[in-house]
Amino acid sequence: MRDTISLKHTFISRLFCLFVGGAGFIYGSPLLSGAETSTKVEETDDVITMPEFVVNTDGDMDYRATSALTATRVSTKIVDTPLNIQVVTVEFIEDLNIDRIGEALRYTSGAVEDILFGDTGNIRIRGQEIGSPFRNGYRRRRSVGLENIERVEVIKGPASVFFGQGNPGGIVNYTTKRPEFINATSVELKYGSDNFFKAVLDSQFALSKDVGIRIIGAREDSEDWRDFESNDMKYIDASVRAGLGDRVELFVEFESRRQNINDASVYPNYNPLFLDDYANPPQDVIDAFRNASRPTDQDVIDYLQGRWLLNERNWMADLQTARGEFARPWRATELGFSLHPSGAAMNVGGPDLFQDRDGDSATAEITFTPTDWLTGRIGYNWFDSYYDEYDTPSRVRGDGLLNLSLARGRPFANTDETFQLDLVAAFETGDVEHKVLFGGEFIKTEQVRYNYTVDYNQVTPVPDGMGGTLTGRDIFRNHNPFLQPPLELNSIFTTLNEIDRTSADTTGYYITHQATLIDQRLNTMLGVRYVDFESDSLGGIDEAVFSGGLNFEVIDGFTVFGSYSENFIPTLNLSAGGPGALPEEIFLLPPESAAGWDVGVKTDWKDNTISGTISVFELERQNIARNAVEKRETDPRNNDADPNNDVTFRSAGGLERSQGIELDLTWTPSRNYQALLAYSYLWEAKLVSDPNYVPGTLDHFIQIGRRLRTTPEHTFSFFNRYKFTEGALKGLSIGAGARYTSEHGPLNHNAQFNIINESSIVVDAFVKYSTKVFDHDTEFKLNVENVTDEFYIIGNRSAGDPRKFYFTVKTFF
Repeated sequence: MRDTISLKHTFISRLFCLFVGGAGFIYGSPLLSGAETSTKVEETDDVITMPEFVVNTDGDMDYRATSALTATRVSTKIVDTPLNIQVVTVEFIEDLNIDRIGEALRYTSGAVEDILFGDTGNIRIRGQEIGSPFRNGYRRRRSVGLENIERVEVIKGPASVFFGQGNPGGIVNYTTKRPEFINATSVELKYGSDNFFKAVLDSQFALSKDVGIRIIGAREDSEDWRDFESNDMKYIDASVRAGLGDRVELFVEFESRRQNINDASVYPNYNPLFLDDYANPPQDVIDAFRNASRPTDQDVIDYLQGRWLLNERNWMADLQTARGEFARPWRATELGFSLHPSGAAMNVGGPDLFQDRDGDSATAEITFTPTDWLTGRIGYNWFDSYYDEYDTPSRVRGDGLLNLSLARGRPFANTDETFQLDLVAAFETGDVEHKVLFGGEFIKTEQVRYNYTVDYNQVTPVPDGMGGTLTGRDIFRNHNPFLQPPLELNSIFTTLNEIDRTSADTTGYYITHQATLIDQRLNTMLGVRYVDFESDSLGGIDEAVFSGGLNFEVIDGFTVFGSYSENFIPTLNLSAGGPGALPEEIFLLPPESAAGWDVGVKTDWKDNTISGTISVFELERQNIARNAVEKRETDPRNNDADPNNDVTFRSAGGLERSQGIELDLTWTPSRNYQALLAYSYLWEAKLVSDPNYVPGTLDHFIQIGRRLRTTPEHTFSFFNRYKFTEGALKGLSIGAGARYTSEHGPLNHNAQFNIINESSIVVDAFVKYSTKVFDHDTEFKLNVENVTDEFYIIGNRSAGDPRKFYFTVKTFF
C-alpha cells in the first residue's frame, strides 16, 4: 500500500552515517583532549548528563515544575523566562488516569480539548488550534500516546522562533522517559467502565555504569459507552542511553504504535426551527413565494420543501427574501443524537466506523560538552505514519432523516525526516551572564494521499419505510436511524487509488540570546529564526520571525515580565483551482502570520510554596486563507452548463484576534498537600475581518465578529491532593478537583447553525494506596471521572464521557 522500503533504507543509511561519523568527530576532536570544564553537570553512578538539554528538576515536587525545555530549547527556570510557560508533570498525569494529550491540559488555563481524532485530539489555546504537538522537540503529526510520557510543556502564544512552523496559540511539547541506568521494572494493569482494559510494562536494565536500556510496551483492548465503540492499541518503545566518555552521550530510540479505533466523536447537528419550518412553512414565507406557477399554498409548500431539503442555506435565503432581513436563529443547542432512541450513545457510522493509525518513529541524538563554555546537541528523527478512516459526517434533513456523507477517501501516508543541531555558548562579560543558542533544523516531508473507488451497488437494498426500497447512493441520502439498522459499509470501498504525492523541504536557522544582570534580578531574551520552505508542487516561501522579552524580580519571589513574539505558517493554498481556472489566476497565497504580546507577573514565593504565572495577552492571526464563496458563485464559468469550465477561488487576508487574562498557580504548603488553580478569561476571541465575506451578504453578517470555535469566555479549574506520610494512613493519597467551562460554539464558520455548547462543571477524584505486596512496592488506585455524571459537550459536538470508574494496580520489581 505504501512505498516505504526506500524511505526506511534512507533512514537507516543516514542514521548510520550521521551518528557513527558524528560520534567519531566529536569524541576524537582535539577540543576534548584534556579540556577542562566548569560547566555544571549532573552525575548518577558516574554517568554524565548534559545539563543544557536535560531539565533541571531541582525544586520540582510532584505537581510542581520549576524548569522547562520548551521555552528556549534548553533547560531554563520558568520564573526567569519572559514567556508564559506551563508544565504538566508525570505525577499529575498518572494520578488523574490521563490517556489522551488533550486531557493532560484540562487543568491548564486557556487550553481547551477539541476532540476530533481520538488519541491525538485537537487542542485549542487562546482560541487557536495548535495543530501537531511536538515529541521531544520533533513535530509529531499523529500517533500520539501517553504510555511513555515524562511531562507535557506548554508555551503560550506565537513560538516560531523556538519551534519553527506552528499555530500561534502556542506549542505543546511532550517529553518521554529515558533510561536511568538502573535495573527496575513496573507492571501496570488498568480496568475500567465499559470493558476498559490496558496493560503497561516499563523495564530498565543497566548494562554498565554508563549504558542503560529501557523498554516500554502497552496493550489496550477496550470498548466504550457509545454504540460499537472500541480501541485496539499496541505500543512498544525501546531506547538506549550511553555515555561515551565524560563529555559525550548517545541516545537512540525506536517507537511503534498500531491503533484501530471506532470513535463516534462528532454527532450530526440540527436546528429545531428549521425542522419546524420544513414541516409547517410559515404563512408569510408561503405568501411571498406564491406566483402564477404556484397558485396554491400546497404548490408553494412543495416548492419550498424541495429547496430546503437540498440545503439549509436555501431555507435561510428564503426567510431573508420573504422578510427582508437576515432571519437566522442565533442559538440552537440540539444535536442529532437527541432525535435518536439511543441518545448520546448513537454511533451513526455503525460497526464499520474506524480510524487506523500506524506510526513508527526513530530518534538518535548526541549531546556533547567539548569546552568549558560550549555544549551541543545533534539530533535526528524519522517518523513514518499511515492514517485511514471511515467516517460519516451527517446532517439532519428537514424530514428528520440523516444525509450521510461518506468520508472514507482520505487515507494518507506521511514521512518526516528531521535533522537538528544546537550549540549553546555560556560566558560572562563583567557582571552580565550570557547564554547564546545557535541552531539549525532541516525537515524533509513526503505525503501520499489516497482515495477509494466507491461502488454503491455493493450495499444491500433497504426498505424506505413507505413500502418501497432504497438502493445505491439513496441509502445514504435517506438514512432513517429509527427504522433501519446501522449501515455496514466496508464492502462499498473497493480499489485504493493514489491521488498525489508531494514533498517539501523546510530549513530553519535560529539564534537566541539570554542575558542575566543586576545581581541576577533582570533577565532579557532576544531571538530570531529564518525559515525557508520549498514545496515540489507549490513553490517556495521564506520568512523571518522575531521574539523578545524581559523580566525583573521586583521583590523576592515576584517577577514582572513582558514579551513579544511572532509566528509564521506557509498556507500551501493556491488562489484558484478547478478545470476552468486560467494560468494567470493561479498563484501561491502568502503565508499566515501572527504576533502576540504578554505582560504579567511570575512567582516562586518562599522557595516555590506558591509558584505560577498571571498574564494579560493579545494575539492576532493574519492572512488566513478561506474559500471565496461569493466570487465563485458569481463567476460566469460556474453558471453555465459545462462542468468542465468550473473554477474555485481562495484568498488570504482574514484577521482573528484574541485578548484575555490567564492565571496558573501551584500551592505547596507542605510535602503532603498540593493544589492547582487555573483561570482564563478571554473577553475577545473573534474574526475581525475577512475579504472573502462581502459586506451586505449573509456570510458577512454571520461571520464577522463571530466568536472563535471552541473558545469559551471563561474556564476555571481547581485540583488538590493530600498524601499521608505518617501514622495509620501512611501511603494513602486522595485527590479531587473540578473544571468549569462556560458556554461556547463549536463551529465558527458554519452559516446554517449557531450551535452553542452549554456551560458545564465536571468533577474528578481519585484515591491511591501505596504499600508492599510480597516485598514489592505496589500501588492500588481508584479513579472516578465525572463524579456527578454531568452531561456536557466537549470540543466539536462530542458528548463528554459519563461517570466512569477505573481501577489500577501497579507493581514495581
